[in-house]
Amino acid sequence: MEASSVKHTVQLITHTSTGCPFCATFQDGEKIDENINHLLQEHGGQLLHVGTETSKNYEGETHHATLALIGFSVVPEKRLPKPGSIRFSQSGE
Repeated sequence: MEASSVKHTVQLITHTSTGCPFCATFQDGEKIDENINHLLQEHGGQLLHVGTETSKNYEGETHHATLALIGFSVVPEKRLPKPGSIRFSQSGE
């Protein structure tokens, strides 16, 4: 994929955990390698950039993180979880 064909990007960063923007897979920020592989293999993305980010946290301390930018030539369709594949338990179960 050439950069000119990129229509959509997703940024992954090690200090942020979130759900995949296209399916029900949880992405633990500390497992950025697995998150990158998920977006490449399951959703057809292409790795555009991997680098570091340095910033200050809420206490003013320096914080380092790894970030990755994944590109897509088309925005992947959102995949909903299969019925019954997500189960919420009530407290005490």
